[in-house]
Amino acid sequence: MARLTRLNADSDDTGPVGVAAVEVYLPLTAVGSSQRIGVLEIYLPYAPISRDVTAGLTMLYVNLAVGLVGLYLVLFAISASVSRGLRRQVALNAHMAEHDALTGLGNRTRFPAPWAPATPWPGWAATNSASSWPT
Repeated sequence: MARLTRLNADSDDTGPVGVAAVEVYLPLTAVGSSQRIGVLEIYLPYAPISRDVTAGLTMLYVNLAVGLVGLYLVLFAISASVSRGLRRQVALNAHMAEHDALTGLGNRTRFPAPWAPATPWPGWAATNSASSWPT
């Protein structure tokens, strides 16, 4: 069992409270037997452990930040490439919809419909339809 404590922090200790320490209890067993014969109590200074944990966390955060920035850059490059390809495909589809695939000439959608009447001004057909003539 191990726990974080301070030296002289127990209720029956006297004197000022000391530095942070890790209090460790290890059971002692007899040689050749599994019977416990005692307990070893050790106090380890916590400062070196704290420095090591802090250094490890700092390195972890730096590696995480670098990895996430790299991931975002790769995803941006993939997204830009796919978007560029989609725009190119849309332009090609629009061209193919209006042009003949064999000759490259404009197809029937590029020419006005022969049945569309030529009107003198916009809206002329709506105001001069056959139903508006007096009978």
